[in-house]
Amino acid sequence: RTVVIAGWDGEEVGLAGSRAYERRHSIDLARGCFAYLNADTNVSGPAFGAASAAALAPTVLDAARAVRDPGGAGSVYDRWAAQTPQGAPRADTPAGASDQVPFLTETGTPVAALNFGGPFGAYHSSDDTLAYATRFSDPDFSLHRAAAQLYGVVALRLADAGYVPYAFSGYSTQLRSASAQLAARTAHGSQNLDVPSLARAIDRFSTAAASFDRGLPRGASDIAGR
Repeated sequence: RTVVIAGWDGEEVGLAGSRAYERRHSIDLARGCFAYLNADTNVSGPAFGAASAAALAPTVLDAARAVRDPGGAGSVYDRWAAQTPQGAPRADTPAGASDQVPFLTETGTPVAALNFGGPFGAYHSSDDTLAYATRFSDPDFSLHRAAAQLYGVVALRLADAGYVPYAFSGYSTQLRSASAQLAARTAHGSQNLDVPSLARAIDRFSTAAASFDRGLPRGASDIAGR
């Protein structure tokens, strides 16, 4: 599969660059683009995190296991686990206000983002410079290298997979949460929501998703960057 590397201008004025690209190529994107990786503020500190549509979350987790932690003997996943309550990392739900939005909301493309963050507060300030990175956030650029490896592993595994490596079970929890919110909002209003039918539909989806996901081989876990 083709890997397209693009850089966007005008993010802070309505995602102008990425929206223009999505609109111009919307037909091709809807037909053939099955993943978008968003690289935005990739390194501002030592804490690793990721956000991903559920379809790509297992691939993101596998990539974190495959890339060596630049500050330790294990993988980036091990760093992530050490920073996570109960040591069970999971990718967050993708947020808005970044260039992934047009792809996710307009063409329905699953998206993912990976980053090393910190409490330094330089983002969107005059201190967000190369000097800041070399002096404070990542003096030896080892985190930048790890971020590049992570994006590379995810991109190449998606591009070279013999099948589209989507996983669907992660959507079940989101659907149940959203249906509960809908039920609460309509319980005392004029709208009529058939909660039992919606719940049965989500159960059918969850069963089918779990069956599909059990048939998927997962990526190798060799640590990159030895």
